[in-house]
This record gives sequence, structure tokens and C-alpha cells, in this order.
Amino acid sequence: MNPWYIHIIEILVVLILFTGVIVCTVTIMKSKKKQEKRNTKKVLLLLKFILLIGMAVFMLSHKTYYKYNDWTILSNNINAVYGKYGEFDVRNINQDKAERNEFMKVLITGASSGIGREMARILASNCEQLVLVGRNTQQLEQLKKELSANATLQVMTVSTDLSVTENCVRLHEAYPDVDLLINNAGFGDFGTFTETSLDKEMQMIDTNIKALHILMKLYLVMRQGVFLICCVWLMI
Repeated sequence: MNPWYIHIIEILVVLILFTGVIVCTVTIMKSKKKQEKRNTKKVLLLLKFILLIGMAVFMLSHKTYYKYNDWTILSNNINAVYGKYGEFDVRNINQDKAERNEFMKVLITGASSGIGREMARILASNCEQLVLVGRNTQQLEQLKKELSANATLQVMTVSTDLSVTENCVRLHEAYPDVDLLINNAGFGDFGTFTETSLDKEMQMIDTNIKALHILMKLYLVMRQGVFLICCVWLMI
């Protein structure tokens, strides 16, 4: 991470440039001689240009830095998981199960749109059974129809609201023997904190946090060999 004094220096530079702009503006307003005004205007334009360039560089560098920093943290976490459990590869799971004359079953929550839908499309060619879970029945059925073009793939859909704890438990009871869980269900909201809907935020917490936790717990406790991919939703 950047040392704290770097941030202080950056702020001071911006403040000095901004102060220079104000001083030049006041000088122009008070100056009576045309030559002095012209000279001061030139200095003011130069300071404004430097200020704009400085602020642009400041914003771009920070945006790039934080993106890099977030990716570094994510990369380190992934490497830590690889170091402890080994690299995850769907083909290896298929091969292991094929040796035991078994088929791979994948369950994806939040499969009706977004990341979940794309994961279903990707995994359709790497598994024998695909369980699609979501709230939008119509979109689930459309995806099922699309993926069912693969004659060797069995696609099942479950339309349910995972913000309700009982529905999470029922889902696990109905499909306890999955080999890969894409624990992806979630949604977000945007707006001023005092104006956004409290009911929607409570439902979001139930879906993004409670449901994710419950399903992870149930599948790991009841079936130690299950692989998990958790797409955790973050609300800022």
C-alpha cells in the first residue's frame, strides 16, 4: 500500500496549486495596469493547466492503484487456496468420477441472469446434470431450453427465493448430492442510504450473506467432497 506521507504530499500539492489560482484571480481583479493584468493572466492560465493535469494524474493513478491492489489481494487469496487444496479443474473432477462410473452434477444459484447464467453455459459441456436455481421462472426455462440442445445434459430448474431460510434448506434436501456448487445468488442496490428501501436491504442481506452462508454450511457438512465456487456480492 502507498505510505501515508505520499497521500499528504499529493494533497498539499493540489492545495498549493489551488491557492495559486485564487491568488492570481484576486491579483487580476485588483490590478490597474494592463501589462500587470496580462502577465498575471498568463501565470493564472499556466497554474490552471498544471492544476488540471495534476488532478487528472492524481485521479488516474489512484484508480489504477486501487484496481491493482484489489487484484493483488484476490490473486494472493487464490494462490493461498491453490497452495492448500490444489488447483481446481472441472476436467479433473469429471475424470475422477468417470473412473467410478459416476456423473458430475452442478448446482448454480442465481442462474437466471448475469454471472450464474454464463457459468451455466460454460459448464454445460463439462457435466451430466445441471441444476439451475433462481427467482425468475421464465428466464430459467429459457436457459434450460437453450442448454437442452446438448442431448447428453440433464437440466433441472428450481424457482425459489433464497432470502427465505427454509427455501435454502429445502433446496439442499432436494439436491444434496452435487459435485460442484456455484453459490452465486445475490443482488445489489444503489442510492442515498437514507432514501433506499430498508425492506429491500434486509432481503439483500438475507440473499447475499445468509443464504450464501447456509448453503455453504449445508453442502460442506453433509458432503465433504463437494467443490464450492462462491461469488460473494459486495455492497459499498
